[in-house]
Amino acid sequence: MIKELGKRFFRALGLEVSRTSLERNFTRNIAWHCLHKKVDLCLDVGANTGQFAAELRASGYSGQILSFEPLHTAHCELLKRSAADSRWDVAPRVAIGDRTGEIVINVANNSASSSVLPMLAKHLEAAPHSKYVDQETVRIITLDEFIRGGEFSGTFDSALLKIDTQGYEGAVLRGSTEVLSRVRLVVLEMSLVPLYEGSQTFIDLYQTLSDHGFRCANINPMFYDRQKHELLQVDGLFAR
Repeated sequence: MIKELGKRFFRALGLEVSRTSLERNFTRNIAWHCLHKKVDLCLDVGANTGQFAAELRASGYSGQILSFEPLHTAHCELLKRSAADSRWDVAPRVAIGDRTGEIVINVANNSASSSVLPMLAKHLEAAPHSKYVDQETVRIITLDEFIRGGEFSGTFDSALLKIDTQGYEGAVLRGSTEVLSRVRLVVLEMSLVPLYEGSQTFIDLYQTLSDHGFRCANINPMFYDRQKHELLQVDGLFAR
């Protein structure tokens, strides 16, 4: 009775109170799997301003973090956010993909939707604020080459690879075949329908990870088209 009265009180204030569990909290679930798999490095590809890394740390992950972010403004914010954490490193501005050289990134108005790929109408219709407003040319490198070439000075035995690159996830995986041998968990964004030109969708990425010996451990709904009541993107957690 007291519990129900408390819920009614908070609802009257416009708040909803519920128990947070590993099943409901996606990032806490990832942190639990990191502990179970003895993960000692999080490779945070497509870090933006460090939202995922900060949430993972707050959820209990205590290992090393290495974040990658190619866009200038987001990279500056990422450096500020990580400065107080001695176990959170930020790579120089670089895009991670399946080749080495230079690449043009389309900068979205909301920053987080920025991509090397052209945005399709389906995405713009669902999120008009995500339209492209600028471009930046940056260095691109494979994750294998970055690690193998000595640009990462640390060591690791068991890694979490997180990829949030707006349709470019397949390219990141193609350039990470060596690193994947030491990856125990993969977290990546997967589109249920094409949102970027030339991108791989949920089925393609699921099959790629399955071929590398990973199974899907959790799914988190992320991006909805609220006008059409349609789920467009999910985050997936895959475990070896």
